[in-house]
Amino acid sequence: MLFAIVSSPDVFSQENRSAKSSSLYASKNGFNLPASGTLRILVIFVEVNYDSGKENCNCPEGTSGWPAHSLPVWANKLFDANVSTDPAKGMLTRYFQLASSGNYNLTGDYLLSPVNGGIFSINNSGGQPSYANVAASINAAMNGKIITGRGLNDISYFDNWTITNMCLPKTTPSIDNPHRYDHIMFIWRNANFYASGTGSTVPADVGYDILGYRCDSYSQFVTFNDMPFAIARHEFSHLLLGGNNFHTAGGGWGSPDDYWIAGTGGWGILGLYGSTLQTWNAWDRQRFDWKQPENIYNPSCRDTSGAAEKNGDLDAAVPSDTGYYYLRDFATTGDAIRIKLPFIDSTAEYPEYIWIENHNGAAMNGVSFDKWQYQDAACVLPAVYGLYMYLQIDKDIRQSTKVSDVVGGNAMYTRPITAEGFYDREFESKPTNNDCVAGPEQYAFTRLKANPLTGSGDQEAYAIDLNNDSLLSHTDERLNVVEKIKGTYNKNLFYLGHTRQVFTLNGNKKLGIGTNPSSASMMNMAGFDRPARAAKNLRKIYLNGISVEIVNQFLNGGIVVRVRFDDVDVDDDVRWCADTIVLNSIVSSSGYSLNLKRGKTITLDQGLTATRMDKPQIISGKKVFASATVFKCLANAAVHLEQKAKLIVDNKSKLILKSGSKLVIEKGARLIVRKGATLEIEEGAQLMVRKGGKVIKKK
Repeated sequence: MLFAIVSSPDVFSQENRSAKSSSLYASKNGFNLPASGTLRILVIFVEVNYDSGKENCNCPEGTSGWPAHSLPVWANKLFDANVSTDPAKGMLTRYFQLASSGNYNLTGDYLLSPVNGGIFSINNSGGQPSYANVAASINAAMNGKIITGRGLNDISYFDNWTITNMCLPKTTPSIDNPHRYDHIMFIWRNANFYASGTGSTVPADVGYDILGYRCDSYSQFVTFNDMPFAIARHEFSHLLLGGNNFHTAGGGWGSPDDYWIAGTGGWGILGLYGSTLQTWNAWDRQRFDWKQPENIYNPSCRDTSGAAEKNGDLDAAVPSDTGYYYLRDFATTGDAIRIKLPFIDSTAEYPEYIWIENHNGAAMNGVSFDKWQYQDAACVLPAVYGLYMYLQIDKDIRQSTKVSDVVGGNAMYTRPITAEGFYDREFESKPTNNDCVAGPEQYAFTRLKANPLTGSGDQEAYAIDLNNDSLLSHTDERLNVVEKIKGTYNKNLFYLGHTRQVFTLNGNKKLGIGTNPSSASMMNMAGFDRPARAAKNLRKIYLNGISVEIVNQFLNGGIVVRVRFDDVDVDDDVRWCADTIVLNSIVSSSGYSLNLKRGKTITLDQGLTATRMDKPQIISGKKVFASATVFKCLANAAVHLEQKAKLIVDNKSKLILKSGSKLVIEKGARLIVRKGATLEIEEGAQLMVRKGGKVIKKK
């Protein structure tokens, strides 16, 4: 069921949520429930006695993890009942304690039935069980008394907050009169309304008195055996962030639109079945203003000594933001860097940012969440100590007088930038058996040519017109699970994390203008089953001088990186593909905006990875949802080809030198325009060919 499990669509009631106030709405206040302070959940374990006598899971006696008519064996391992200065032991309590640097204490206790082994039961003949029956069963069994497994026998323990409108400050201590449970979590042993390991959350009352009190929100999960940690964390986090448009990092589809054509993976508090790491991310922490008590900034990092705090929120348009930065382990300190990408027109295009985190991994930092989802399987290559990066698109308004600004936007707003690089890919037409983590058959992929600007990485899906309707809907994609390399099937669950995806000092240690992947902005197209209307899509690639390079990687878990905004050298062969590539003027010591190093080659080529959802062209008998590449060198931008370097314009690509731009070709260097490609030089542009340099037009 590895790739079949999904969470059910979340239900978000509009009851008492009109939010017509002129107050300042802020994401740090939490969507429905508070995102700071202490909140205690009331857990209710329930099983169903079906008329037929047949359990939904075909296990009338239950399972080893949850025997019938009994508390699950993990009942006391889901939450800590109280806040402690020590590391929490309950899985969900520990997760949010670490994620928030102690700013959010999510505790809980379970209602203890005096009969039936401590859990509640209802009779049902099929269909979704009624919460009216659940409430009646609880009220009858408990005789009006709140009795919990850890002795928190009063409603006041579970009513710490009075809930206000979304994204407004919540009130604590609670002034609810009568009291209300802040959140009830129903966990079903054998109900048939969800598959095992799935569930949903509702930011509203369940509709019935439970021991004399109503609730502000509730969630419901079905599990036959294991603790429903991942789905419970995911669904509860909706109450902190918002609706399905906050799905990202492999946490499910968005509603109504995603920012990208194909689904993205990665990690975050809303990650789920498609996530890689099991941690939160730095975007989550900034969203809720979760930071270390001694910190001023969010994101925050350190100077090269590792002692003094530095602002980790950088802007490539601010030269003073360059320099050397020290990143401690993210999972335990929260250190991170964010870089705002330049040249994007924020009035017409979505802003984009690069996030950088240093993950030491569970083996080094002891954080059980800091590993791949299935890392314990022998077939999965582990998450290693290094830099983990991703792109943020839009989704940056954290406070506003309009609540829609804070809770709006699309899903899939983070996209992993993985060290193995971006490539055009193809998938076999017939599936192959995938015996890694007992997954279903998968269509093996092959990485074709490198495509750092518009290609695809391991930790995301790949868009393919599977139903041949010339439209890429959200179901038209394949997952990068099994890779075929030189005739061998590598069954390593690449989509869910692989060692090669990590930036390390001794491996791929740099992200820049000429690396794969690249530091350039990314093209996007918002939509789901069709292109979204009125979207501020980036329909071009903006090259820039940003580079992030690992300088030192220490045994103590710290990494020093150098961040530059004037690194314009391309010192490797690269193939660039995009509908439009734009080179602006970049201030550099050489005076050039793009400098191709001696003997290296840039090839402008036709990409094969989708950059749009419709109107494909046919290339070699295959549908390609991308246009030929157009490279625009804008006014005051200068391109330099060092000796013996080559700039090749191929496959109907076009190189345009706009007025005021310049291309300098040194001795032995070549500008080669192949058959069908175009060189366009506007009046006022300069093409400077030094002695021994050449411009060659192929016929």
